[in-house]
Amino acid sequence: MADAVKAEPVKQDVVAGAKETAKEKQDAYSAEAIMAIKNVEEAIQLRANGKKDEAVKKLEIASGKLDVAMAADPALELVPLEIEVATFDLDTTPDKVESDLEIIEDLLDDGDVQAARELLGQMRSDIVTRTVFLPLAAYPDAIKLAVSEITANKTDNAEETLITAMESLVEEVEILPLSVVRAQDAISDAEKVQDSDKDKALKDLDYAAAQLKVARRLGYFYTDTVGYRAFKEDIEHLRHAISGKSKTEQLFDDAKNSVSKLLDKFRDKSPKE
Repeated sequence: MADAVKAEPVKQDVVAGAKETAKEKQDAYSAEAIMAIKNVEEAIQLRANGKKDEAVKKLEIASGKLDVAMAADPALELVPLEIEVATFDLDTTPDKVESDLEIIEDLLDDGDVQAARELLGQMRSDIVTRTVFLPLAAYPDAIKLAVSEITANKTDNAEETLITAMESLVEEVEILPLSVVRAQDAISDAEKVQDSDKDKALKDLDYAAAQLKVARRLGYFYTDTVGYRAFKEDIEHLRHAISGKSKTEQLFDDAKNSVSKLLDKFRDKSPKE
């Protein structure tokens, strides 16, 4: 039965790929922007210590660093400053998820909220990429304003301007369900062995279906049942085709397209302040 299929260990290239993507994103523009942030932080401290001239110099350096970043890509609006990738892997099955959810519900009914919270906190299986961005639209102007305020001896205003600028950093959190990634890998594996080992291909499809069900029961498709159903149907069509020796090329293309769209929806997140 599909529900009996256990989750395989996360393929290292999945996690490595997420980290590499994050690194490429950061390396592209961040060196100058990170230096700019460092100089602004130093300027705030210098101003607090009454070293007005040194603070202005630090801000001028920061402004120059941001000019370099903007010149590299005039259309760039957000520069990634800090990127963290974390993996939360849950070795489970659809039936086990369902059982754990029932236990959580019973604990809540009994009023044991803390025990329920501890168990609920484990009900996840994903790669989380957290990115902190510098908004280029407002930050450079804030630095220039602070310089003019310090020069005009409005140091309190300058400090407020700089602190407000530092607080304007934008955070984006991308959550990629590992169960869906596993299902995607299983579809690719089934495609490779469909001609040489039909039984293995069918087991791969069972595994993909089970992982998709795990993702659904963990709530990753709470707002996208359409995408879930489309991929589920593609897997079922593939099972029938392989069992009946029908042509599968288009069906595999459909399945890979469906799961790619699902993952893209998780990747396509707007930055949140």
